[in-house]
Amino acid sequence: MDGGADARTGALTFTAVSFGVGVAFGVLWFMITRPAAGLLLEHLDPVRARAALVRFGAGTVVYAALLGLVFVSPLLVLVLHAVIALYYVLDQLPEDAFARPGLSAAPPGGSGGAPG
Repeated sequence: MDGGADARTGALTFTAVSFGVGVAFGVLWFMITRPAAGLLLEHLDPVRARAALVRFGAGTVVYAALLGLVFVSPLLVLVLHAVIALYYVLDQLPEDAFARPGLSAAPPGGSGGAPG
């Protein structure tokens, strides 16, 4: 039960778009976390922010592999997309992942809620 040509076309399109989004996000995150960019808030640790690129970029590598696998088994590709989605849904970073020692991880101005 591979679904035929339509399943391959759908899985290929979905995987290609996912790969493109992954590449775009990776490039954007890389550019934002460059020390010269000066775009990180002061309470974010640049080293840990850049290390997150490796963890979150892992899906992009898998998407690239799925682009070839789609011609073998579109159903398996769909299942692996679900696995990747679970990987991203799970909280991969500890609460203080981006906090620098000695600085509060809370945003300036309190809890971040609307002023009352």
